Amino acid sequence: MPAGPSAGAVGSPAPVGAATGTFAGSAPVGPPSTASGPLTLPEPSTAPGPFGSPAGVSSPTANGGGTFAPVGPAASSTSGAFPPAAGSFAAPEPSLELPTPQTHTPVQPPIESALVVPLQSTTATPPKPDTLSVLPEREQKRVTAVVKKPPTRRLQPGDLICGDCGEGNPDTRKFCSRCGASLLTAEVVKTPWWRKILPRRRTKVRKALERTAKDRKAKRTASSRAFSAAFKTIRALVAVVLVLGGIAYGSLPAVRTWVNDRVASWQQDAQSALDMTYAPVHPTKVTATFEEPTHPADQAADSVSNTFWAAPTNKGEATLVFTFDRPVNIDKAIIQNGDNDKFDQTFRVERLHLVYSTGKAEDLQLKDQPDPQELTLQNGHNITSVELHVMATYQSLHGTDVAISEIELFQRS
Repeated sequence: MPAGPSAGAVGSPAPVGAATGTFAGSAPVGPPSTASGPLTLPEPSTAPGPFGSPAGVSSPTANGGGTFAPVGPAASSTSGAFPPAAGSFAAPEPSLELPTPQTHTPVQPPIESALVVPLQSTTATPPKPDTLSVLPEREQKRVTAVVKKPPTRRLQPGDLICGDCGEGNPDTRKFCSRCGASLLTAEVVKTPWWRKILPRRRTKVRKALERTAKDRKAKRTASSRAFSAAFKTIRALVAVVLVLGGIAYGSLPAVRTWVNDRVASWQQDAQSALDMTYAPVHPTKVTATFEEPTHPADQAADSVSNTFWAAPTNKGEATLVFTFDRPVNIDKAIIQNGDNDKFDQTFRVERLHLVYSTGKAEDLQLKDQPDPQELTLQNGHNITSVELHVMATYQSLHGTDVAISEIELFQRS
C-alpha cells in the first residue's frame, strides 16, 4: 500500500494563492470566461460520490476522474511521498500576485427569463371607440297586477281615488298611499249638491296666547270650584226628590190626583198660549181733543176701513180716548194708518203714546204704509179706558190734518 503524505505537510498553513488549485488533467479552476459564451452549469450527479457524499452533490471523481489533493506546498522528495499520479490534483506554484477581478453580465436561467416582462412606453394610447356598444332601451312601464279594493278611509269631497287599487287619498298627495301609483290621472270626489247649500264649517283658529277650555279648567278660582260643588249637591238633591215623588205618585192616590190636576192646568195654559186666539174688544165711547166735522173720532172705531178720523195738527196735540163699560184686557191692537183711499193726502201717525186707566203707559211705533199693522200690548190689563196721544207724524205735501182709518183692540181668550 503506498504511503500517505508526510506528517510535516499535514496542518501546515497554505501559501497565498493556494485556493486557486486545479484538478490534474482538467482545465484550471478560475472565473469563467465570457469569450466562449454563457456559462453552463453542470448537471448534478445522482450517483453516490466518494467519501459517502450524498446524491446530487458533485465530487472531484465524478467530474474529472482524479483524486482531490490537499492544498499546500509540494511534498519534498525526502519525505518519502509519492509523486502525484497522472490525473491527480496538483497544487500550483505559489504566487504573490492577486487575481484581477473580471466583470461579467449575469446570465439568467431560462425559467427566470421567461418570467421577466419587458417595460412598455409610459404614453397611454387612448382606447378606440367601441362601435358595438349597446344603445339604451326605451323606458318600459312596469306592469303590476293590482286588484281594486274598497277604500280604507271615508271619502271626502276633493279626495283623489287611485285608478289602480281604488284607495282614497287626500288632495295633497302625489302618489297612492296603498299601492304607490301616481295620482296625476286620479278621479276626484265631487261635492254633493246638498253640501253646497249648507254653510261650510270652518276650523276655529285660536289667537296667540288664547287659553283653551282645559287651561281654563286647570286655572279655576276658588269661587268657581265652590259653585261647581254646590251645583253637584243641588243636582243630587233634585234626583232624590224625583225618585221619592215617583214612589209617592205610584203608591198614594191623593198625590196622584193632585199631580194630574196640576199637569192638566199647565197643559191648558200652554195650549192657549200656543193657539193665540183673540177676541175683539169694542169701546162704548170714543172721543177726541180735536177732530174735523166731516171726520169725527168715532169713525176710527167703526170697523170700516174706508172712513177715517182726521184732526188738525196746527192747533195742538191730537188725542183719542176709548172708554169701556167694564174692565177689560187689551193684548193686541190692529191699526190702519192714514186715509185708506188717499194715503198721501194727509199726515200719518208715526208714534202713539198709550195711557191706561190703571196709570200704566207704553209707546207704539207705526210704519208709513196703508196696510193694517199688528201690534202687541203689554200693560193693558184690567182697564176701563185708554188714551192714544199722537206724538209724531209723517208729513204730507197736500194737507195738514193727521188721519187714522181704523183702530181695532183684542184680548186673549
